[in-house]
Amino acid sequence: MKKVAILFSFAALVAAPLFVLAAGGDDNSVMELEKNAWDTYKNRQADAFKALCAPTYTGIYDVGMKDLQKEVADMNDTELRSVSFSDMHVTHPSKKAAIVIYKADVQGAAKGKDFSGTYNCSSVWMKESGNWLGVLHTEVKVGTQ
Repeated sequence: MKKVAILFSFAALVAAPLFVLAAGGDDNSVMELEKNAWDTYKNRQADAFKALCAPTYTGIYDVGMKDLQKEVADMNDTELRSVSFSDMHVTHPSKKAAIVIYKADVQGAAKGKDFSGTYNCSSVWMKESGNWLGVLHTEVKVGTQ
């Protein structure tokens, strides 16, 4: 019985890092998907952007809320010159949900109006049929006080 307990403890000790690596790999995948969503939008690749989003996608901005159709339609009026990310991390409220929280330093304009600045961002990704899909994205421009 003591051998079984020791063997079980050893197996748990060896396996634990593997579970951490697996979870971390998922986090990295979701972070890369988030960056890819920005890139496809920046490059005006509507079909690629739509492929990353659930049909029920919603974007929430200071100018209002957008469904997927409106988000893609606004792509042609938006010029993203550059975007860089910092403080990016992922939390998982469940196995099929991931929340990405980060800062984005953005240089760009919409309909000729400059919106460059630093934004606090979050996105919710849901895993459906083995694929992560974006369901919600929010951006709040960091104010100066």
